[in-house]
Amino acid sequence: MYKVYLDQFVFTPGVVALFFGSMTLLEGKSINDARERISEAYVPTLVRNWGVFIPTQIVNFAVVPTHLRFVTIGIVSLFWNAYLSSVNAKKQAQLALEHQQEHEHAIEDEKKIAAVV
Repeated sequence: MYKVYLDQFVFTPGVVALFFGSMTLLEGKSINDARERISEAYVPTLVRNWGVFIPTQIVNFAVVPTHLRFVTIGIVSLFWNAYLSSVNAKKQAQLALEHQQEHEHAIEDEKKIAAVV
């Protein structure tokens, strides 16, 4: 149980923040954007992580033979990483849509101004 505690309450909180912060920066966005992304996604992602990995690790350490523990976590982590990537991609698509809508509104406003002049 001590290993599960260390993994989930010492190591994981930093990794979740690092994931969203680094992904935002690697997408060419600012540190403020990274802070905003972390503040939006950190708690929901951490809670979901606990819902997946705490039961997995308890079963892993209690039931799975030592030589298969790495395989068990590897398989669960594969699906977890796919989930994280989809969450990040969904947010990027939402931001792109919002940016496109803002751009379209700006064009409409420019047309209205040009029609008045």
